[in-house]
Amino acid sequence: MRRTALLSLLLALVGTLACTQPNHDSQSDKTVFRHRLKNDPPNMDPARANDIMSDSVLLKLFDGLVDLDPATLEVVPAVAESWEISDDDITYTFHLRSDVTFHNNRQVTAHDAVYTFERALRPETRSGRQWVFTPILGAEAFVNGEADSVAGLEAVDDHTLRITLERPYSPFLAHLTTAQGGLLPREVYDDPERGYLRRPVGCGPFRFDSWVSGQYIRLEKFVDYYGIGPFVDQLVFYIIDSQETALEEYRAGNLDLTDEIPSGKRKALQEEFGDQYRRWPQLGVRAFAFNHARPPFQGNRALRQAVNHAVDRKFLLEILAEGKDVPVAGILPPGLPAFDPELKGYDYDPVKARRLLVEAGYPNGEGLPELTLLYPNNEGHRRMCERLAADLEAVGIKIRLRNLDFAAYLTAIAGTPEEPPEAELLSFAWVADFPDAYNFLFPNLHSSNLGIKGNYSRYVNPEFDALLDEAIREADTERRIELYRRAESLAVEDAVWLFFYSYRDEALVRPEVQGLILNPLGDFAFRISRVRLER
Repeated sequence: MRRTALLSLLLALVGTLACTQPNHDSQSDKTVFRHRLKNDPPNMDPARANDIMSDSVLLKLFDGLVDLDPATLEVVPAVAESWEISDDDITYTFHLRSDVTFHNNRQVTAHDAVYTFERALRPETRSGRQWVFTPILGAEAFVNGEADSVAGLEAVDDHTLRITLERPYSPFLAHLTTAQGGLLPREVYDDPERGYLRRPVGCGPFRFDSWVSGQYIRLEKFVDYYGIGPFVDQLVFYIIDSQETALEEYRAGNLDLTDEIPSGKRKALQEEFGDQYRRWPQLGVRAFAFNHARPPFQGNRALRQAVNHAVDRKFLLEILAEGKDVPVAGILPPGLPAFDPELKGYDYDPVKARRLLVEAGYPNGEGLPELTLLYPNNEGHRRMCERLAADLEAVGIKIRLRNLDFAAYLTAIAGTPEEPPEAELLSFAWVADFPDAYNFLFPNLHSSNLGIKGNYSRYVNPEFDALLDEAIREADTERRIELYRRAESLAVEDAVWLFFYSYRDEALVRPEVQGLILNPLGDFAFRISRVRLER
């Protein structure tokens, strides 16, 4: 309890909520939604953010042309009130609302959309998600310095934007619902000093107020917001890395939502909190990416398959994680249209793992160097990785565990264009930006996205690439799903990752919180602007 009291005192001293007044800001009568965040966001630039910590905050600050309905995950209007698509599925004409302003009170125009998209494509921006905009005509030439502008982007007038694609591309509208689609004011984001990294400016339902690293990020209601809400005056993210500390803060009434449940306590907490404990399917997966750019996994499929057969996923998930998550055979989680329930993965079979080790050239692990498994610093991760390492060592594969804080971990797994990561195994998670199989297969495994762009495993397979390239040009949904499934099956046979599980998200949510939709994209995508607090 001392840790809880100390944290609460610290939060009060830095000007956030006082424990004695959990319903209101300690210095005003504002209604405050209090949300736990595990770490400081590594990057508050929408073009460069490539993780859910950053997106958790950015999606509250920035709006794009379109959005995803949090209940149905259908694309709906946002800054663009309507749009038309040409008969050949190549040209999109967006009609922007005239009542949308940035947080600096300047009106949003179609020219801001052109600026935002081109900025993300500039090589000097070093965006990890250029793929959001690369389907646009002329994007590749622009990225390569062969053109001064993107040919397929045209601001027809202040409120009309025309986007022409290179070819038909089915998921394009869904691309624009990501944090990278959030519109930016040029006068803020052309700052050579990059002040926007600490004071971001968008046109979303909340505006930035303050950030004390390691303690809190405070957002204020944007009173001139064009859309629904917000119905709370402030949204405060408390940076609490410890699951136990976050739980105690929730018990003390100092958090309205905490997004992680400490391992080993799920059943007890369900009994303690009843309906406040929420669990729902999430479109996300966790795996361990093999480093295909370095020995010993480079070019050694038998070794990668051996590792997959050596791990007892059922025990790890049922015992250590108390059945929270679900084992998956491959890359795609249940709930996606292309998910294949018949896909054959890798069962737990230590005998087969040892046989494959012989085929790989390492009988009983002889001659195989100790392998480094890199994971982000987290209590649950540590326990899972320790047990996984024990399974691998039981068949002769020695593992050295190494953890880093979240920002350093992201840098380490990305490597550089010239140098892949040093670790042989990379703990890896991916949560859908939009509900399409392409969002899992392309960023994470297509050879055009090596390193920081998302393909951390540095997997290269021309056949896999060709299947994806064909799928995105296919207008027929059933045919596109067939191509996605063929690509996934190929990657599973190739054992691109140590396949693990798909998420079921969970949270503790106070009964005063009304109107919260449990988004299958995950808690990072919660629309807090729609929430009311019935204190």
